[in-house]
Amino acid sequence: MTAQARDLTNLRFGKLIVLERTSRPGKRGVYWHCQCDCGAETVTLASNLTGGNSTSCGGCQSGGRRKYQDLTGETVAGFEVLGRADHPGKHARWLCRCTTCGAEANIDGRQLHKGIAKCPACVAKQRAEAKAEKEAARAARTAKRKTYRPAKTAQKAARPKRAKPTKHKSVQPSKRVALRLKKELDAAQRRQAEKLTIARLDLFTIREQITTLKDEKTSDPFLSANDHELIDGHIHALRGDLEQARERLREIKAA
Repeated sequence: MTAQARDLTNLRFGKLIVLERTSRPGKRGVYWHCQCDCGAETVTLASNLTGGNSTSCGGCQSGGRRKYQDLTGETVAGFEVLGRADHPGKHARWLCRCTTCGAEANIDGRQLHKGIAKCPACVAKQRAEAKAEKEAARAARTAKRKTYRPAKTAQKAARPKRAKPTKHKSVQPSKRVALRLKKELDAAQRRQAEKLTIARLDLFTIREQITTLKDEKTSDPFLSANDHELIDGHIHALRGDLEQARERLREIKAA
């Protein structure tokens, strides 16, 4: 400890009791780790303590309790509040059930009060649907470009050509029958290609949904055990759909 720094350990400043000296990365000054009468812990500058600017943790009332509105049992911003979540942070978080999909999640109390809270499961579903719609539109544009033929080219292809004389006699189908057979074959191939495109798109959409749920499960540290169990159930159901989509794709290819 430097000669200029005064030892404030075990001293009281308002509602704060100094526990030990600490520091903050990238910041200058002498910082002290303090505990408030309400039980919360905070870190503040020594100058704020000695100058009277810091006398509490900033989040407690005169009664010694953290100030927050109890939302248990209420329906706020599309969520049914089940109770307060165990969260070590400064701001209160609440265990809520979405009224749309029924999924449970820990939601920040500030977002509930402002009405901007969003269900993680609903957001993931909307993103997957938007991505699927974008891929479907792209596939439709691609199929349209492949099947597009200018009017003159179509008329030229439909125009019967003059048969060339053959050097030997052979049985040949008429040009009209050959053209009709070719059109029927092209239509069947287009239908087959459309079925393959739809089956592959379903397969891709299910894979994206599984990936999104796995990313949400690993990236959100505030998910409870119920949230993990619910996400695992969704993933298991999607894997069953994935096997069905693969089977349909194999049947279409074999047809």
